[in-house]
Amino acid sequence: MHPRDDRGRLSTCCAGNLVSAIASKFNRDITHRREMSYRWVEHTGELQLEIEAPTEEQVFGDALKALAELLGDDGHGSYLPREIRVAGPERAVLLVEWLDELVYLAETESLVPQEVERIELTDAAVVAGVRCHRGNPRPLVKGATYHRLAFAATRDGFRATVVLDV
Repeated sequence: MHPRDDRGRLSTCCAGNLVSAIASKFNRDITHRREMSYRWVEHTGELQLEIEAPTEEQVFGDALKALAELLGDDGHGSYLPREIRVAGPERAVLLVEWLDELVYLAETESLVPQEVERIELTDAAVVAGVRCHRGNPRPLVKGATYHRLAFAATRDGFRATVVLDV
């Protein structure tokens, strides 16, 4: 059993060790997948998620899958569809709001996101149907931050960077 703070989160020491292990495992495993392209970059008390995808919608889908791997659990809970609606003035802010909403569902309803079933992007909003399962997500992620936040078009699609406070 790992030491936890008064809110049930892993202590900074244990969370840091877990973050290192997760970042190491995922960076090694991700290089062999083509359907998603993201990597974790570790910093003290945070993880930086870098995503490269052919479409803006896929950036949001890959962010969901990356977060799901970080939250991790056995994946055997009951299936629950959720509609996620977030608003923001630009794509980078929408990505922060998207991840924060997924973290909120994990913390408050023990829901682990599995995949995006449908997604609609407008200039100022994301509306998506998300497949989740009830589980036991790790209380590792506190939320997404605006630190080093980026979302830009590239010649091959889109690249996004978002830092998670852990």
